[in-house]
Amino acid sequence: MLCLLSYLRDILQAYYRYLNAHGKGKTSTVFLFVVAILDAGRNSLSFFMLLVVSLGLSVVRDNLGPIMRKARLLSAAHFVFGGDASLP
Repeated sequence: MLCLLSYLRDILQAYYRYLNAHGKGKTSTVFLFVVAILDAGRNSLSFFMLLVVSLGLSVVRDNLGPIMRKARLLSAAHFVFGGDASLP
């Protein structure tokens, strides 16, 4: 998770540097899509970890059983809709 956060910070900084240097264009739009997908992945991964911990995995229970499948599906839906909402 920390590697993803560091990587996303560097990519976002590179995007803004490129946008300031070259302005809007096809390359900056593609760069924006990559940043939006990485940001949606970060948000959904953070949401998934918060959800799993709040359900008690490794603290109260050793296994969540069928609830883990629902948590994964919810996290995947969060990724899809979060990515859709962040794209222009």
